[in-house]
Amino acid sequence: MINPKVLLFAFFGKKPIGIFVSEKLSLKDAVMTYAIVFLIVKLLLVLEIIVFVGLSSFLAGQALVDLLVGMLLLLIGLLVLIPFVFAAELVFIYLLGALQFMIAGFYRKDKGSLNNFNASFIALASSIKLVVGLFLLVPFVGWFAAVVALIYGVVLMYRFIRDRFTLNDAQAAIVVLIPTDLLLAILLVFAGIISTFLIGTTLLF
Repeated sequence: MINPKVLLFAFFGKKPIGIFVSEKLSLKDAVMTYAIVFLIVKLLLVLEIIVFVGLSSFLAGQALVDLLVGMLLLLIGLLVLIPFVFAAELVFIYLLGALQFMIAGFYRKDKGSLNNFNASFIALASSIKLVVGLFLLVPFVGWFAAVVALIYGVVLMYRFIRDRFTLNDAQAAIVVLIPTDLLLAILLVFAGIISTFLIGTTLLF
């Protein structure tokens, strides 16, 4: 398992990106690393949402009992969602890593095992998740910084793939961009189907 402080250092260049290649992580340790980062970010976000909603309701003159009940229900709802969001993110990252691993196989035959690769890949994703998540906690300026950090995360991913499989720049770009674009397209289609269904249901009722 990688310390969150090391993840931050790796993202900001104080540790070499090669740490994710050289670290001999098991898949279990990588998942634990991502789980810790996920919990740190989500619990801080839940706390921020509760404080914001609570202050807004209080300033709007909501009764104290109603406010407390509403806050409790909001907290329960957010905490119930956390395991499902975690599982969805982990599946997405694993599939993204698996697709990159498969495409890299066209350039390198001695690429190692999928689980070893995905352990390093999930550790890298943990680093990106931590920085983006912390930026998202800061309204407006932080949201813009999170977008920039996410884009930079793709650059880190590209450098990681290039070093991990010793590919040239063009090959590494292909390995990173094709699976990323494919999964994002699938997510957009899925979101469009859900939106259409919800809009259609609303119109019917």
